[in-house]
Amino acid sequence: QYRVRAYYTNGSTTTYSSYTNISGTTKPSNMTGLKATSTSSSVTFSWDKNDSATGYLIQQYKDGAWTHLRQLARNNVLSYTATGLAPSTIYQFRIRAYYTNGSSTTYSDYTTFRAMTKPSNMTGLKATSTANSVTISWDKNDSATGYLIQQYKDGKWTHVRQLARNTATTYTATGLTPSTTYQYRIRAYYTSGTATTYSDYTTISIKTTS
Repeated sequence: QYRVRAYYTNGSTTTYSSYTNISGTTKPSNMTGLKATSTSSSVTFSWDKNDSATGYLIQQYKDGAWTHLRQLARNNVLSYTATGLAPSTIYQFRIRAYYTNGSSTTYSDYTTFRAMTKPSNMTGLKATSTANSVTISWDKNDSATGYLIQQYKDGKWTHVRQLARNTATTYTATGLTPSTTYQYRIRAYYTSGTATTYSDYTTISIKTTS
């Protein structure tokens, strides 16, 4: 709270106006510690508690404008999940703190971030075998750039193949031992610029013939 008055000096005489009072509230501090995780249909983001805030306001950029998503009325609510999203898609969000004192509310600056949803999980996984090979196949994943395949051997999962096109829907492992059970797993990946996201792994086991 401040007050101000004018003064006028004429020779050795000074006179003063009455004081005029004014009060102002500083903004809450800006948001920190923002992090995001995603699934194929949601983005969950979290942040550090802002002790100078009453709560938080969250917006999403869509259809060419910033749109209100949620007002969180307590400063100890430190995460929010946006649902119903499309796989393999970059979304933009922003958050700011607000502080309310009586009928007056002030706002921090917005903190903006981007998050990319994962591609959808693999479907239609099947396997056939011979005595010395295993062929696995799957449904094309339209939300993927390609696929990563691993084999479980020597007590750990080992990378065996990256398929760089989502139209490649089969893989054959050769040089295997007859009458032996092999385990494989596959996941989709999606790349946009320098960012890559991954679906969950889908696992399959099959035994080679004798």
